Amino acid sequence: MLKEQKDAHLSRAMTMYGDYLLRVCFTYVKDWTVAEDLVQDTFVKYYEKMEQFREEASIKTYLY
Repeated sequence: MLKEQKDAHLSRAMTMYGDYLLRVCFTYVKDWTVAEDLVQDTFVKYYEKMEQFREEASIKTYLY
């Protein structure tokens, strides 16, 4: 996958699921700053491992 494609996929995922993941993380840690860090880490890992995603589940489920 080309870098431009990965960037586009990441941007789309962040737009679509960023708020959802932030709320989920906040329910666990009860701290917005920590929740934001966790979401950022999630998207970094997604970007690094994007080629391994086999689409057996939705991206939302995969990120969750």
